[in-house]
Amino acid sequence: LGLLDCSTEADGAAAVLISATPPVGAVIRIAGSAVASDTVALHARADLLQLDAVRWSFERAMAQAGVERSDVDVFEVTDPHAIAAILAFEAMGYAASGTGHLLGSSGAIRPDGSVPVALAGGCKARGNLLGALGVLQIVELTQQLQGNAPTQVADARVGLAQCMSGIGSTVATHILVRDA
Repeated sequence: LGLLDCSTEADGAAAVLISATPPVGAVIRIAGSAVASDTVALHARADLLQLDAVRWSFERAMAQAGVERSDVDVFEVTDPHAIAAILAFEAMGYAASGTGHLLGSSGAIRPDGSVPVALAGGCKARGNLLGALGVLQIVELTQQLQGNAPTQVADARVGLAQCMSGIGSTVATHILVRDA
């Protein structure tokens, strides 16, 4: 990894309001949430390029939410290094192993693509907020699902936030759904 392949660490904060009282406007519901862990020591893993905790948390959150892979309209994944999002999309089954890099060159990650991701820029644009990153992902997805994000995915209804620590040693996946 070169210097421009890595985000800087940044200070920041994010907050969400979770309430049983319906808000004005679109209701965004946390439909699924799962956390999974893998071996911290990379050399002890069966395959260095397989992020098993990403796959495990993804599968559990999707099952809990009752949605299919093709139902997800917009994504926020941890991308402190260029390779992190690529490996995450491979682990979630959106690209075959070794082909995740083609999602970028094919345009799939654009707002009108099949896997629009990091539309506010991700870690490379704003820096890696470490402790606040997972909450910021929820904020950015909520803006998308409410239809008021600066770079908007048309009619986004289901969003996926995936926050990873280490190199996929602990991963939390949340599925957000805009109720009709």
